[in-house]
This record gives sequence, structure tokens and C-alpha cells, in this order.
Amino acid sequence: MADVQSQQGLVGLFDILGYRNFLRNNPIARANTATQTVLTLLSELPEKAKERIVAAKSRTESSTQVEQARRLVEETNWVVLSDTIVLSIPFPREGGEWTPGFLWECFLLQSVFLYRMMFEQGLPVRGAIAWGDFMISKTGSVIAFAGQPLIDAYECAHMLELSAVIVAKGKGDEPSADSKLREILQDRAERGGLEKILFEYLVPLKEGQSYRQFVLSPNLPEGFNGGYQGLPQDIRQHVVECFWKHEKDIPPGELPAKVLNTEMFLRFVKMQS
Repeated sequence: MADVQSQQGLVGLFDILGYRNFLRNNPIARANTATQTVLTLLSELPEKAKERIVAAKSRTESSTQVEQARRLVEETNWVVLSDTIVLSIPFPREGGEWTPGFLWECFLLQSVFLYRMMFEQGLPVRGAIAWGDFMISKTGSVIAFAGQPLIDAYECAHMLELSAVIVAKGKGDEPSADSKLREILQDRAERGGLEKILFEYLVPLKEGQSYRQFVLSPNLPEGFNGGYQGLPQDIRQHVVECFWKHEKDIPPGELPAKVLNTEMFLRFVKMQS
């Protein structure tokens, strides 16, 4: 029988925009090949993220901290189901060798890398990072995952009207990823490199709503190889190519809100860099 234990930590949920369109527009033979390409890419992401984070940390941190980052990234669980990717990492209930700020930084770096690598491959994602108690168990090839932060991340991600990754806010006074992050950012010793990988932005949501909240920066920190650091000069072309790739459609006439909102978001990122 599987040993299922309750854990507390971060959960990130990401889904690929236009994936149904991608499957619908590809004949069966080509769709199978394209789907295999997507799954291969996703299967390679965890190891590539670890390599990039270790390489970046090696430029600025001690060998001890680099080793801590490597082991911490290995603690992150990756679950892929069709067009949905779920990341999770448990936090120690008491003490532990990693500070909360370091845990957050390593988790968000993986999320940023996932977002940017998928975007460059023409597979834009929207995602949300949530906090709370969850349960995960692995028995052979079966993975069971449940918990409120998974639901919170799903609901927040599906409200987004652009390709971006946000930090989820809570309901009322309940602890949330947003409130936990704000606590860390107030502590100069804890926040470390977090300020370099996120900022507050007026996020467009469905039904014309918008809220100011933390968003992950697509600009990867210095030290990440792979050529994904900066954004190109022609932001619009960069965005529409991403939404067009793999035989996906953009309707004629005015650009859809998700495309325009993503363009404006990346223009804002470029302005900040």
C-alpha cells in the first residue's frame, strides 16, 4: 500500500495555450509525431532546468550553496498530463537546511525556465504558483496528487488572459503563495535573488477583469545558458510566431486578447530590463 503523507509547500500548474487547436489542425500521423515532440520536450525539462540552475549558481555562489541548489531542484516533483504540467516541492515543517527564500528561488527559477523554454518552442503556457497542504504518492508508474493548492493553481491559471505565470493570491485572510512571498521579500536576508525573477503587474483576466499581482519575469537571470536571457527587438513578431507554430491558428482580423495581452506583457518586461 502506498505511503501517502501530507506535505506543505508550493504547487505550480501550467497549461499550454492553443493545444486543442494544435491537435485539431494536425492530421493523425503528423499529430502523433508533434505530440511525441511535445512529450519529449517536457520529459527533458526537469534535467535541463537543473543543469541551468546549477550553472547559474556556480557563477555567484559557494560550492556548498551550488550543491544545495542541485539537491533542492531534485526534490521538485514534475507531473505531465497531456497539455498540463504540475510542479510541486514540499517545505520542511520545522527548520531544515534550506531557508524559505532559497526554496522559493529554486522553485521559481524552474518555473521561469519552463515558461521560457516552452514559449521559444512555440508552446506558450499560462500558469500559477499556489501554497498550501497537499498529498503526493508514487507507487510504481502511478502518481497520486491531491490538495487545495492544486485546485487554487488550476483556477488562477485558467483565469489568465495571456501567457504568463502568476503567484496566486488567497481568499480573505487565508495564507497564500502571495502572502508567504511578501513575508520573505520584507526580509533582506531571506529574499536573495527573488527580486530579479518577479515583479508586480496589472494582470488581465477573463471577462475583462484585471488585478495587480506578482508575475514571474521571462528574462532568465545571468548565467543561464541556452540563449534565452533577453527578449528580441520585434516583440509582436516573436509573440505571433509562438502562437502560430505547430499549425496553430490565429483568426484573421484583430489579434485575440491572449495574443495582444502577451505582447503587452513582454513589452513591459523589455522596458524593465
